[in-house]
Amino acid sequence: MPTKQYVRREPNAGGMTSTTVDIVSLTGTNFATVLNVTASSGTTQTLDVKIENLDPLSLNVIGSSLITHTQVTSATPLPFTEMKVWADTTSIIFSPVLKITFTLGGTTPSFSFSFEIISKGF
Repeated sequence: MPTKQYVRREPNAGGMTSTTVDIVSLTGTNFATVLNVTASSGTTQTLDVKIENLDPLSLNVIGSSLITHTQVTSATPLPFTEMKVWADTTSIIFSPVLKITFTLGGTTPSFSFSFEIISKGF
């Protein structure tokens, strides 16, 4: 039976106000990510979320992004929820270390959101 793993960034009530990087350890052959944005403020604010493979020893990025979520902007209707799936079609398992980058742009941007990864494999 495949194992399932969950990683969740809890909603931040005050809003995230700067670019943040999370490093997580997961194993598997498939994973899904769910971004749920409930509030934003600022001027022309943007939120970008991407998932990348990392070399577990050097922490250097391997290849291109596995998942890039749709950019959330000041014009995006809220609440906004998006799910993206990465499925391995080549029998290559993604790295056990993933880098999640939450990039904020605009003038005094702030976003309240939750983010979840569900991994399945082996």
